[in-house]
Amino acid sequence: MAEQDSDRHALAAGSRILLIEDHADSAEAMIAVMQGARYRVRWARTAADALVAYDRHDGPERRSRPDLILLDLTLPDKTGVQLVEELRRTKERVPPIVVISAKPSQALKEDAGSIRAAGVLRKPFGIPELLGLIGNVEVGAPGL
Repeated sequence: MAEQDSDRHALAAGSRILLIEDHADSAEAMIAVMQGARYRVRWARTAADALVAYDRHDGPERRSRPDLILLDLTLPDKTGVQLVEELRRTKERVPPIVVISAKPSQALKEDAGSIRAAGVLRKPFGIPELLGLIGNVEVGAPGL
């Protein structure tokens, strides 16, 4: 059954976030910030790890799927764009995606647009930018 537009809402404390980031220092800092804001975070370092983590979220207990994906576009085994294409091809629903990257602005804008990202953060970014963007992403929308 498709979710209705009225089911859309801002990401709330307790929401599940799948962080896909290959740099441990960056990931650990973001995890600490997001957990401090009471988000539940699962971390994947590679596209392959992300697919496994997504499947854990997207198992028989449908309510455990991620509410948001934070995606670094440069991963060791695939690009973020390739990963999103695979998720959309193989999963019933893909939550909103926020792109995080140190790519040059124009390339970042193009890649984010190609995957219809709900938001973009260019590295380096601060805690207020991270939490502000996460808190403003609408979730509960039909799969993208």
